[in-house]
Amino acid sequence: WSIDPHQCHGKIGSRVDKNLSVLEILDSYNFDRIDSSTDCLDTLYTRLFGSNPGQCSSPSDNLDDDVIVHTLCEWAVTSMRSGEHRCFVVAKLLERRQAEVTYNPNSNQDNDNDDDKNSEADMFLSNQVIGPPLFQTRLFHYLDTSAPKMDNSVEFSNLILLFYELICHDVFSHDSYLCTLISR
Repeated sequence: WSIDPHQCHGKIGSRVDKNLSVLEILDSYNFDRIDSSTDCLDTLYTRLFGSNPGQCSSPSDNLDDDVIVHTLCEWAVTSMRSGEHRCFVVAKLLERRQAEVTYNPNSNQDNDNDDDKNSEADMFLSNQVIGPPLFQTRLFHYLDTSAPKMDNSVEFSNLILLFYELICHDVFSHDSYLCTLISR
């Protein structure tokens, strides 16, 4: 096995660039401003994920969604920023992303040449859940590797609030999480 350091640096560099751009969008957004002509979450969603839901690719292959989900979780739980609204905002953004990716009449999810019939995107058909929520694996990975521990009470409280909101918005399944833990 040989690894090209330029290719590896390119992936890491693009991941860091995406992470920084997501944080810049979130930190520059004014959640206190209410504009009756536009929904502030719609504007934020468009800035984070793009404006054309018809171009949503399969999330299992989407590095941008991986980075965005992880960065949103970090932003929601950190003690370096203030506001309990962050957990609700993250849950609403991921709920909308899940809805747009799973119900996309322009997508090619019915492609017979697709070898991976058990991908995350295949677990959803016409807004009816067949398996766990779309971002379940990514959120499980976040809990498993990056989530704050109990020694930081502020961040741990934010983590509990975040996953409460994710469960309420059907973006994370507690039952599926427990099944995965038990099967490990």
